Amino acid sequence: MWWDWVAALAGVAVIAYVLNGGDDFWDRNTLPDDWDIVFGIAFRHADPRGHAPCLGLGDAGVVIAFILYAFFGEYLPGSWAHRSYETGRLVGHLYMTLEGIFGWRWTFPRR
Repeated sequence: MWWDWVAALAGVAVIAYVLNGGDDFWDRNTLPDDWDIVFGIAFRHADPRGHAPCLGLGDAGVVIAFILYAFFGEYLPGSWAHRSYETGRLVGHLYMTLEGIFGWRWTFPRR
């Protein structure tokens, strides 16, 4: 379908942006600029779409649930609540560090 091609091209563009950014890209994770946020959001939208054929909808659902939790945590009751996170901070952590999407995949070697 055409939307699969759009998601694939977005994924390629995001990785090209990361590789083109070099060390400066990784160093500005605490204060991402506007293009970092645009590509980070594009990657966060393309990533669950890429998970679904391989890992099923459950994995994509978990990713989406945790992103929603990060954005809307202040509305939850009791100990579930937190102050929520802004888009730049979430993109900086999930997309621009090795603690996010680029970190966990490399920690599980294939056998």
